[in-house]
Amino acid sequence: VAGVLSLVSAKQIHYILPVLPAAALVLARLLADAPLRYGQLDQRLLGALIGLFGLALMVLPLVPNIDGEAARIAKSAPLIAKLAMAAIGLALIVRVPATAGAVIRGTAYALIGWIIAAHGIYRVSLAPQYDLQPLAIRLAECQDGGATVIHWGKYSGDFQFLGRLRHPLEIVTDEDAFAAWLQTHPHDYVVIVYRARGQRAESLAELTGYYRGLRHRIGLWKASAFSTDPSLLAELIH
Repeated sequence: VAGVLSLVSAKQIHYILPVLPAAALVLARLLADAPLRYGQLDQRLLGALIGLFGLALMVLPLVPNIDGEAARIAKSAPLIAKLAMAAIGLALIVRVPATAGAVIRGTAYALIGWIIAAHGIYRVSLAPQYDLQPLAIRLAECQDGGATVIHWGKYSGDFQFLGRLRHPLEIVTDEDAFAAWLQTHPHDYVVIVYRARGQRAESLAELTGYYRGLRHRIGLWKASAFSTDPSLLAELIH
């Protein structure tokens, strides 16, 4: 099931839900059958990983001249989430379970706590870079108003489900075909994914935002913007 659903281009997180019950049962069986000493060792190793992760998030912002996405995430992550990860890791290291069942329960509770803390970090530090809903809603409004929306380059179906679009986005990958489309669709719209640069191009867009991280951005332009300034497309795609 996981393999088949992984082939779908428009991946949604709920696609993996059918796999989780079976994976949980298999993992629980493996943990229950393992000797207690191995379970205790695995618990401590997991605690070390979680604790080091939380500690790294706290220390990285204090290191001078460190830049990049990892440093930005560490700086913006909530302190309570960092402390929670460090505390969970420490608890797993110092706790000595007496039975295999205690190992499973302690590991499960720790992972639940870690997931909650990680989700808190994601909501604050990463979610804005992956939130395509404002653009999806705008595309739906354009289509409902009778406009045609095209997508320059590869399109992975990012907006169909998110915006409940009634029509697929047309895909254009050739500059000559794009120029011909502009002549017949002066009042329609173009979606383009581009490198995180080009303030002049963004000033002409109706809506822009991050696309799957900080390296790329995505924007919506009226076709008339490209008709008025033919160099605009080259500025975005090259």
